[in-house]
Amino acid sequence: MKLPLALPRRTPGFRETALFRPRSVALLADPALPESAVLARNLAAGGFKGRLFAIGLAAPGLEAVADVAALPEAPDLAVLCLPPAAQEPAMAALAARGCFAAILPVAAPGLAGMCERTGMRALGAHSFGLCLPALGLNASLSHLMPKPGRLALLCQSGAVARAIIDWAAGEELGFSHILGIGTNHGLGFALALDWLARDPAAGAVLLDLRRIKNRRMFISAARATARTRPVVALRPGGRQIDASGIADAVMEAALRRAGVLRVNGLEDLLAAAETLARLRPALRA
Repeated sequence: MKLPLALPRRTPGFRETALFRPRSVALLADPALPESAVLARNLAAGGFKGRLFAIGLAAPGLEAVADVAALPEAPDLAVLCLPPAAQEPAMAALAARGCFAAILPVAAPGLAGMCERTGMRALGAHSFGLCLPALGLNASLSHLMPKPGRLALLCQSGAVARAIIDWAAGEELGFSHILGIGTNHGLGFALALDWLARDPAAGAVLLDLRRIKNRRMFISAARATARTRPVVALRPGGRQIDASGIADAVMEAALRRAGVLRVNGLEDLLAAAETLARLRPALRA
């Protein structure tokens, strides 16, 4: 008698598509944190077609769930708006359910260690969040929903992100991706750039660089991305980090070799973004 073939088991772990093309999102939130209400409102108002769950607070447009164990399915992406003491237990519970991608828009001391111990990958700490306008997903702290377009923004500063989103709305320009790297103690620029280099929805890439976790990985990913689309980097305050200016000069030379245009001010970044956003993609023979 022939036994039926066993189906291969899905290997648990982080998948890029869970972050960049999620089908379901869970918000784990403490109502006492001001970011919780903003995230709940933005998630509900974005027009996302997938399932949206809320744990810890009641929010219109989100399915209320008692805890992670009670989730009807493992979400692709989790947004953790929780105090530090509650973060690692929540990450461990999510990983046990099969969710390995997270965003932490709040302070998260020891985030790298929490990710290593739980097997999760996370944006943060103090991430501005994630916005994918074409999917109707606004898991960010933005004050408005950006329109779909071809600009991609990877930012560390929430203030810079809001300024660029405001400017783009006035110019009627849209975004393919807005990703808040935050303090860059979790998922960093390299992974996001690797994805954007392969995503035909993304056009010009705007970078707000403040802290680079792994310079070699960043430069390699930036070079690969710059081969297929323009990349412009704002790196303010270089001499404040290193008064001698040596480290800043080394970084500028590395960016230039990678094909990345470095600008020193927000106005220069916006001017470059406007020009690049209005260019039509070149047709390949």
